[in-house]
Amino acid sequence: MTHDEKIEGVSQIMLALSNPKRISVVRTIGHDEKCVTSINQLLNFSQPNLSQHLSVLRDADIVEVVRRGNLRCYRLKNPGKVLTIVNAAIDMVE
Repeated sequence: MTHDEKIEGVSQIMLALSNPKRISVVRTIGHDEKCVTSINQLLNFSQPNLSQHLSVLRDADIVEVVRRGNLRCYRLKNPGKVLTIVNAAIDMVE
């Protein structure tokens, strides 16, 4: 991977994490796997809104979907790294 490709990848991750609702989704999933209904109950987003945010996070390779029968569950692909980025940003504004 070239330097420019790495920078582009970083940009895509940061763009995906630039929305407060997506940061909430990432923090809610954390080190666990959570199904859409659980995430929705915890965050109280509309179903279409949550689906849109999960799609952005999936496209940026931040989350991955796991199917459990009829349920769609999500987990962070690299929870330690993703949560480090999010928590570092939170520390910067505190």
